[in-house]
Amino acid sequence: MADKFDQDGKWNFAFIPAFADCIARVASVWARLEYDINVTIWALADTRPALGACITSQIFTLQARLDALLALAKIRQLDSSIIKQINKFADDSRGGQEIRNRIIHDMWLQDRLNPGHMGHLRITAAKKLEFVIASVPLFELTADLEKLEDLCARFSAIRKSIEVALPLLPDKPSAGNRFTSTARLRQRLSVPLIHSFIEWPPVCRRSGAVARRPTPTHNTAYAVGPTKFGPGSAITSLILVSPISASPLAPA
Repeated sequence: MADKFDQDGKWNFAFIPAFADCIARVASVWARLEYDINVTIWALADTRPALGACITSQIFTLQARLDALLALAKIRQLDSSIIKQINKFADDSRGGQEIRNRIIHDMWLQDRLNPGHMGHLRITAAKKLEFVIASVPLFELTADLEKLEDLCARFSAIRKSIEVALPLLPDKPSAGNRFTSTARLRQRLSVPLIHSFIEWPPVCRRSGAVARRPTPTHNTAYAVGPTKFGPGSAITSLILVSPISASPLAPA
């Protein structure tokens, strides 16, 4: 599988047209799959495409996007059958991701020993090193493309089922019915409400430091500053804990 460079230093290489078309279709099919997943994330997050794209463009792996999609599907209370389909798809897509990565990222070579074939330099080290040049017939590459097209079609069906379900989903996450209402909080606090969704009363140490955070089952508000609460008290700041991630959220 000899390859040469011309006198200008350019790689003297040409694809067999059928291989070039197949590889291009692999790239395009996978790009379409990623786009469909992104669009579904934007829809479940109830955000405009331009705003959602600023978020999903920072998610670099397909599995991370599917994790985000699953989290949104659960908090938006999608039917369990759809959630099962997403879970199954996430498992099955791992093999497809590997197929796509090898086709797109590994180097293709001219196979001078097997007319009609192309050479494929495969270098991986997932617990075991694979460093080989394989002779690839067109039917093998076509079979891989069909697997990716099947994955793309499967997710397209999932996307459509989610789009049908969207108008019937609750407007807010189910945890919202446990939040204290804005009006009641305003009556209890003598300072402007920093965040509408906090649970009262806040827990804090007598020293005024931030309370040690328990593992919350609902939104918990921690006060920093004076520890006496009631009319005329002053709260200097609040740290909120999300009911989903249990991580501190700084108020805006």
